Amino acid sequence: MTVTDLKSVNVEEVDFLRRSGFSTSLLILNQDLGKVCAIRKCDDKNVDKQISFVEFYNILNLPAMYLEVQIPFVDIIVESGIWLGKKVLLGCNDGSVFLVSPFKTNMERHPLAVSSIISAARLSDTQAVLATGSGELKFIEIPEDGKIDLKKTVALNSDQRITSIAMSPKRPLLAIGLINSLMFFNIETNKQNIVHVPAQGNKNTVVWSLLFLDELLFSGDSRGKVTIYNANSFAVIKIIQTHETDVLSLCSDGEQVFASGVDHRIQVLKSTASVNVRSDWNTVGQRIIHKNDVNAMVAVGSWLISAGAEHKIYISNARFYIYFAKGKKWVSTDTRSLMAASLQSVELWRLHTSISDASLFGSTYVVRKDNGPTRLLRLLSPKGAVIYDFSVSPDFKHLTLFTQEGLLLYSINITKDNVKVERVFRVKPELAGDVTALTSTKTNVFVARGNAEIVKLNFKSKKIEKIAFADGAATISKLRSSEDGRYLVGTDTRCRGFYVDLKAKVDLDDAVVFIPCKDAIADLRFTGTKLVAFTPGAETKLRLFEIGSKKCKILKLSSIFEGINREICLGISSYSNDSVILHGSHGNVVILDNLCEKSQNLQLIQRCPNTLENEGDFEKLRFPVDAELFEGSEINGANSLIVCQNNSTSLPTRAPFRIKRYGRV
Repeated sequence: MTVTDLKSVNVEEVDFLRRSGFSTSLLILNQDLGKVCAIRKCDDKNVDKQISFVEFYNILNLPAMYLEVQIPFVDIIVESGIWLGKKVLLGCNDGSVFLVSPFKTNMERHPLAVSSIISAARLSDTQAVLATGSGELKFIEIPEDGKIDLKKTVALNSDQRITSIAMSPKRPLLAIGLINSLMFFNIETNKQNIVHVPAQGNKNTVVWSLLFLDELLFSGDSRGKVTIYNANSFAVIKIIQTHETDVLSLCSDGEQVFASGVDHRIQVLKSTASVNVRSDWNTVGQRIIHKNDVNAMVAVGSWLISAGAEHKIYISNARFYIYFAKGKKWVSTDTRSLMAASLQSVELWRLHTSISDASLFGSTYVVRKDNGPTRLLRLLSPKGAVIYDFSVSPDFKHLTLFTQEGLLLYSINITKDNVKVERVFRVKPELAGDVTALTSTKTNVFVARGNAEIVKLNFKSKKIEKIAFADGAATISKLRSSEDGRYLVGTDTRCRGFYVDLKAKVDLDDAVVFIPCKDAIADLRFTGTKLVAFTPGAETKLRLFEIGSKKCKILKLSSIFEGINREICLGISSYSNDSVILHGSHGNVVILDNLCEKSQNLQLIQRCPNTLENEGDFEKLRFPVDAELFEGSEINGANSLIVCQNNSTSLPTRAPFRIKRYGRV
């Protein structure tokens, strides 16, 4: 395997793309499944709808963290959530709850309360307790049939407003955060013990966050203090001033406790006692990696995943190596055109055919913004419907949108003078189903929906035909087609890869063929007649499969980005026969040629320019969400690499808190 000669590759950086930002309100960890559920809310004032996304991320190979499933909620605000087995129970602002799974698309709404469900705690895999805005505790049980049984309701005093709850893992004790107080509630006897939390002058103290660790309870409040309680005697062990204002989130890795909030530094607490009983806790460090409110955190081994008002999810460890979760791809490109989707519109841009006026950074060409690509079209979704997914054909003549209004098919005619767009077909939402992935060829669009069902929609005849169905399989998260249109490949939420031979005459149940691989597959690509499976992590690997054969060739890629700011490989992109592109977490790109050869000569051959983002000291490089490389450009007959990144349309709605140190800002 060899690396493409740097002189034959030119890089064009496209930084004009904008998409509505989403702030993160909650992160929920399921370490057994290797997944994190994130609840994210639209932070764009120009969007007239209340939009939330419940996202499931794969964390099996941290710091590589990538999105698998995205479930939209429109005009419903998700306030709380907990894992119950392999499902997540979501509490909403209208008093209803939803059960969602990363492995299935179907979900049901269950009305439960007259006010919002603001917090939740897990009792077992089938039992939970929910706290409502009207001061009630709802104890529920969820049997195997998925129906919710309300076991009992406990109403607190009318003047007690619940702000947070947490369940002890060792005893039937529920901690309830209130205004100016903290309640210890025995769920078996209903006995209550209230501990007073003093107010600050005329300002009430709100207990925002609670965390049980062994026989200790940690609480974070609006005074910027973390209070440690003995869960047996309910006595205060220690009060630590960790922040200047509200502490919104607490989490632990079993040894340390992390505290964060409006004062966006993450404080690290650790017991300094020399005996087995961890009684004396102090701050042992801090991480100033965020610039705005930190609302949610989870700890996984040596890694900390944190998010909040900023529109990114951060992954860090004790040495302050920062990575970002890889989100959904919203860009499609060819040699001359680029299409990008936002929440309620799709834009078509014409790319450069010459870089004679571009600036040169080392060996990297970057086109100036004032001489940038030209926008040819901005297509608004009908009735302002939210766009959940999109796919464009390789020749850019057909566009498919999956929206609130169903599956929409458009024809595109690009001429020298103008662009004509016409909607030619619509599949109603009830017929389209729960679409999870789209991919297009020149004649068809293939739709993955429900639980591993694939259908084909022909652009000309407008007929829908079932292609494959894998009974009992997980949800399909990615779907791609080969250049000749014969094969479909994809991945599901169980981290498995599969392919479908569209010309094989087999039953629908036998059409999906899973690829044998012991590692989690993050992505699949075609390279010539072979499949390339990408497995991310500390030891990145590529696997080359022959379709129809169980044998594969394993290429270990651990040394590709070694020594480059601890960079990791996040994904692969198609290039040409026998070649792929690898893109790293810090914007570096590697192009591998001749994958079938035995020799391996891996080295970094392309770096994006060191440009600052929001004047951040730790974000000195671009972080592309995807990269595609195409041939046939007019740049001296050489290949052209287009590196794309999505930026938010605006800053977070919350103004960042200014941290003061030693009496000065």
